[in-house]
Amino acid sequence: MTTAPKDTKSGLPTAADGTNLDACANGNCEIRVDGPTTIPIPGYSRLGGPVKIGQIAPGSVTATSSLFGFPIAGTTGVGGTISLNGLSVKVVAVQGSSAVLRLST
Repeated sequence: MTTAPKDTKSGLPTAADGTNLDACANGNCEIRVDGPTTIPIPGYSRLGGPVKIGQIAPGSVTATSSLFGFPIAGTTGVGGTISLNGLSVKVVAVQGSSAVLRLST
Protein backbone atom coordinates (compact mmCIF):
# COMPACT_ATOMS: atom_id res chain seq x y z
CA MET A 1 0.00 0.00 0.00
CA THR A 2 1.37 3.39 -1.02
CA THR A 3 0.79 6.45 1.09
CA ALA A 4 0.84 10.06 -0.11
CA PRO A 5 4.07 11.90 0.56
CA LYS A 6 3.96 14.12 3.62
CA ASP A 7 4.75 17.80 3.77
CA THR A 8 7.52 17.66 6.36
CA LYS A 9 6.76 21.17 7.55
CA SER A 10 3.07 20.52 8.39
CA GLY A 11 2.94 16.74 8.88
CA LEU A 12 -0.01 16.56 6.45
CA PRO A 13 -0.04 14.44 3.29
CA THR A 14 0.76 16.49 0.20
CA ALA A 15 -2.48 17.56 -1.52
CA ALA A 16 -2.62 16.83 -5.26
CA ASP A 17 -3.56 20.45 -6.05
CA GLY A 18 -1.56 22.03 -3.23
CA THR A 19 -3.22 25.20 -1.99
CA ASN A 20 -4.57 26.19 -5.43
CA LEU A 21 -8.26 26.90 -4.73
CA ASP A 22 -8.88 27.53 -8.45
CA ALA A 23 -8.33 23.79 -9.03
CA CYS A 24 -11.76 23.29 -7.42
CA ALA A 25 -13.64 25.31 -10.06
CA ASN A 26 -15.47 22.21 -11.38
CA GLY A 27 -16.00 20.67 -7.93
CA ASN A 28 -13.18 18.11 -8.20
CA CYS A 29 -9.87 18.72 -6.44
CA GLU A 30 -7.65 17.81 -3.52
CA ILE A 31 -6.39 20.86 -1.64
CA ARG A 32 -4.80 21.93 1.59
CA VAL A 33 -6.51 24.68 3.57
CA ASP A 34 -5.03 26.55 6.50
CA GLY A 35 -7.80 27.86 8.72
CA PRO A 36 -11.19 29.13 7.57
CA THR A 37 -11.27 29.25 3.77
CA THR A 38 -13.77 30.04 1.02
CA ILE A 39 -13.50 27.65 -1.93
CA PRO A 40 -15.00 29.05 -5.16
CA ILE A 41 -16.73 26.45 -7.32
CA PRO A 42 -18.24 28.43 -10.24
CA GLY A 43 -18.34 25.38 -12.53
CA TYR A 44 -20.47 23.36 -10.10
CA SER A 45 -24.00 24.72 -10.33
CA ARG A 46 -25.85 22.51 -7.82
CA LEU A 47 -24.92 24.93 -5.01
CA GLY A 48 -25.84 28.58 -4.72
CA GLY A 49 -22.41 29.75 -3.69
CA PRO A 50 -18.91 28.79 -2.66
CA VAL A 51 -18.03 26.18 -0.07
CA LYS A 52 -16.90 27.76 3.16
CA ILE A 53 -14.62 25.76 5.40
CA GLY A 54 -15.17 27.01 8.93
CA GLN A 55 -13.79 25.31 11.96
CA ILE A 56 -10.80 23.02 11.51
CA ALA A 57 -9.94 21.15 14.67
CA PRO A 58 -8.26 17.81 15.41
CA GLY A 59 -11.62 16.08 15.67
CA SER A 60 -13.67 17.88 13.05
CA VAL A 61 -13.98 20.06 9.96
CA THR A 62 -17.10 22.11 9.16
CA ALA A 63 -18.19 22.98 5.61
CA THR A 64 -21.13 25.18 4.59
CA SER A 65 -22.74 26.44 1.39
CA SER A 66 -26.21 27.41 0.27
CA LEU A 67 -29.01 25.90 -1.78
CA PHE A 68 -31.82 28.12 -3.06
CA GLY A 69 -30.73 30.74 -0.53
CA PHE A 70 -30.87 28.35 2.42
CA PRO A 71 -27.71 27.35 4.28
CA ILE A 72 -26.54 23.75 4.19
CA ALA A 73 -23.72 22.48 6.37
CA GLY A 74 -21.99 19.46 7.77
CA THR A 75 -19.24 18.50 10.18
CA THR A 76 -17.08 15.38 10.19
CA GLY A 77 -13.70 14.08 11.27
CA VAL A 78 -10.75 12.58 9.42
CA GLY A 79 -11.90 9.96 6.92
CA GLY A 80 -15.46 11.29 6.93
CA THR A 81 -17.36 12.96 4.11
CA ILE A 82 -19.67 15.97 4.16
CA SER A 83 -22.36 15.93 1.43
CA LEU A 84 -23.52 19.29 0.13
CA ASN A 85 -26.20 18.64 -2.53
CA GLY A 86 -24.11 16.24 -4.60
CA LEU A 87 -20.73 17.74 -3.76
CA SER A 88 -18.67 15.56 -1.44
CA VAL A 89 -16.04 17.07 0.86
CA LYS A 90 -13.85 14.28 2.23
CA VAL A 91 -11.53 15.10 5.12
CA VAL A 92 -8.26 13.36 4.21
CA ALA A 93 -6.17 14.66 7.13
CA VAL A 94 -6.12 17.33 9.84
CA GLN A 95 -3.14 18.82 11.65
CA GLY A 96 -3.80 21.74 13.98
CA SER A 97 -5.88 24.28 12.04
CA SER A 98 -4.91 22.90 8.60
CA ALA A 99 -6.60 20.17 6.60
CA VAL A 100 -6.29 18.27 3.34
CA LEU A 101 -9.70 18.01 1.67
CA ARG A 102 -10.85 16.09 -1.40
CA LEU A 103 -13.86 17.61 -3.20
CA SER A 104 -15.71 15.49 -5.74
CA THR A 105 -18.97 15.56 -7.66
